[in-house]
Amino acid sequence: MKTKYTYIEFEQVEILGFSLWRCRNRKRTILGHMGYIEKWHEWGWQPEPDMEFTIQCNDDISDFLRQLNGTDKWCVWTYDENHDTWDTACGEAFCFTDGGPKENRIRFCGYCGKKLKEVKPK
Repeated sequence: MKTKYTYIEFEQVEILGFSLWRCRNRKRTILGHMGYIEKWHEWGWQPEPDMEFTIQCNDDISDFLRQLNGTDKWCVWTYDENHDTWDTACGEAFCFTDGGPKENRIRFCGYCGKKLKEVKPK
């Protein structure tokens, strides 16, 4: 499994009896952790508070989540007209100021890292 990227790296750690993946940038600053979420039966991402990420870091995090969760899975995003949000299969919601995932060139879910599948209501 690839754990070193151009911008960030991942290391497996144990914290309070839980096996987690720690994410650090090249300056060794901790960006966040990945842990297994029983409810969804997959790995999820928890950033450190007040941490800002570049697009490259987000791409690396999404790629690593895809490795942990498998590349053949999809996260289906469904548009909710009542709230003007996109509900994700992984239990989150996302709002665009203009357009949807396709128009904003979003190909992967930023929450679970799976490849995004867009579903609009009929």
